[in-house]
Amino acid sequence: MTETEIIDNLLQLLFSGHNTTRSVISSIMKYLGDLPEVYEQVLKGLQQNPSTFYIFSTAIPDKPSCPEFRSKQMLFCFVFMPEQLEISRGKGTGELLQWEDAQKMKYSWNVASEVMRLSPPVNTNFKEAIRDFNYAGYTIPKGWKLRWATCSTHMDPEYFPNPEAFDASRFEGEGPTAYSYVPFGRGPRMCLGIELARLEIPVFMHHIVERFKWDLVNPDEKFKYDPLLEPVKGLPVRLHPRHV
Repeated sequence: MTETEIIDNLLQLLFSGHNTTRSVISSIMKYLGDLPEVYEQVLKGLQQNPSTFYIFSTAIPDKPSCPEFRSKQMLFCFVFMPEQLEISRGKGTGELLQWEDAQKMKYSWNVASEVMRLSPPVNTNFKEAIRDFNYAGYTIPKGWKLRWATCSTHMDPEYFPNPEAFDASRFEGEGPTAYSYVPFGRGPRMCLGIELARLEIPVFMHHIVERFKWDLVNPDEKFKYDPLLEPVKGLPVRLHPRHV
């Protein structure tokens, strides 16, 4: 490869593997910190009975394509799930997580997947038609540039019943209909960062929820796409250790 091609590939890996994961983690912190009283209620319930879950409505953007969050009671705070308790109990002081531990965090990944459905780090992309084809009564000529948006399927009740509600169970079993859930795209050119995200995000969730509660410094802070979804003011938080 030429030097330009090497640089292009390195930048692509950095962008897809780091910036998008950072965007998702910011959204997770926003959802979990928005209603600390709900977080406490769910946490206490799980500590008393790890098989008990409390369900609330979610916080979603005003419009599917809008990055602004509205504060409502939300389900998202029950992320401290039994699998995380089990993993924590099996670890000694200072013992690090292993690859096998990350593979057990299936529910954590379902939760992350649902937040990416509601608040995808990338809300649009472009493709080029490689041949003439017809769609919805329109003829699309070869060579035309096509723009698709995640909200066109992520918020479609045909694929996700009651789409504005947070429901991590959508991703159990076989999960959503093929090509309806596309935060990483789909097909042969699917985002290279997905496997890194499947490792980084659940591990982050394990450590932050097991160790801390937090308050949002700016509870009404907005999110915007620039070009990825990100908090306007950086989402500062006040951390409170759970174990004192």
